Amino acid sequence: MGLVIVRHGPGRGRLPGYLAPALKRLAELEPERLAGVRFHETGSGEPPDLSDAAAVFFWLADPLREMYPDCFAEAATIEACARAAGLRLVNPPSSLSNSIKSVQAKLWQEAGIPTPACVAFADRTGLEDAVARTGFPVLLKSDTLHAQERMVFCASAEELRAQADRMLPIPGVASPF
Repeated sequence: MGLVIVRHGPGRGRLPGYLAPALKRLAELEPERLAGVRFHETGSGEPPDLSDAAAVFFWLADPLREMYPDCFAEAATIEACARAAGLRLVNPPSSLSNSIKSVQAKLWQEAGIPTPACVAFADRTGLEDAVARTGFPVLLKSDTLHAQERMVFCASAEELRAQADRMLPIPGVASPF
C-alpha cells in the first residue's frame, strides 16, 4: 500500500516546482522512501489510481477553493473517492480554504483561542464599514494572501484616506490593533 500525493500541475498553483529540490535530494539519498509514493498533478485529465493506496496527501496551495477553483474541484472529487475507499487523508481540499483570515479567525474564536476579530471587506466602501466597526488603530490584511503581503497599518482615518486603492489589500480584513 502506498501514498498518493496530489499537487498542482504545470501552470497551476502559486509556487511552481514547490519543494522539487527537496524531493530530488530525497530521491538521491533515500530512494526507498519514495518507492511507494505516486504523484498526481491537477489538470492532467485522468484521476489517480487509488486501488493500492493507503493514504492521499493533498499538497496544494491555499486557499484552494478561492484561488484555484479548478484544482479544488478536481481535488474534491479525489477526496470523495478516497473517503469512499476508506483511505487516510492529509490536508483534504475542504481544509485548504480555512487559511482565509476571516474564516480562520472565526474557527479559532469558536474553539476558544484568543484572536483578534476580523471584519471582511470586498471593496473600498466595505473597508470603510469594516474600519467603522473595528476602530483605529487598525491592521488591514488580505483575506487570502500570506506572508504579510499587502498588509497596511493605519493609526487614523487620515492615514486610511491617504492610502491609494492599489495599495489596499482587497479583498481583505480589518482587525483592531
